[in-house]
Amino acid sequence: MWHKLAYAIAIVALGLGGFATLSVATDGFRAFTAEEARRLAARENPQPVPAVRLENARGGELDLAELGDRYVVLDFIYTGCYHACSTLGLSFARIQKALPEEVLGERVALLSITFDPENDDAERLREYGARFSADPDAWYLARPHSREDLDRLLRHFQVVAIPDGQNFVHNAAIYVVEPDARVVGIHDLDAVDEVLAWLEPRW
Repeated sequence: MWHKLAYAIAIVALGLGGFATLSVATDGFRAFTAEEARRLAARENPQPVPAVRLENARGGELDLAELGDRYVVLDFIYTGCYHACSTLGLSFARIQKALPEEVLGERVALLSITFDPENDDAERLREYGARFSADPDAWYLARPHSREDLDRLLRHFQVVAIPDGQNFVHNAAIYVVEPDARVVGIHDLDAVDEVLAWLEPRW
């Protein structure tokens, strides 16, 4: 009898221990994947973006940390990509079209940054923008000045871009940056309605 009771207590203890471990590992059962954990961290502990200067494809420079009192909807692309990056381009085009005229470019800006600056010069970035009817006053297309700056951006936004011949194997998401230059949202590459619903009460 006592052996059975001890065995039952041990099983319960192991179960509780596993439950506690799982709770810690999943941040209180709120994040079961690395991507979910990344998005949860962005919402609950937003971090400032790196102060990196970018070359604007339409001339001049942009400072990612100094885009004024605007929310920035941001993605990482390369112009030779016709899969995930095209989905992102279509999503940005939908966001651009959905934003009220008085908001677009004034309260909300869009920014696409290439992670292939060696090949994506200003002309190729402008061509990418033209494919999706990007408004030059609201949707910026840019490239980092140096490999060091690019690496800082990729690390901060946790973007994986692995060269694969002429292409890249990469993850993709839509990021939202607050006017104080902190990343506060990470969304699926086609989550247009979700992004707009988050932005609307804030613009």
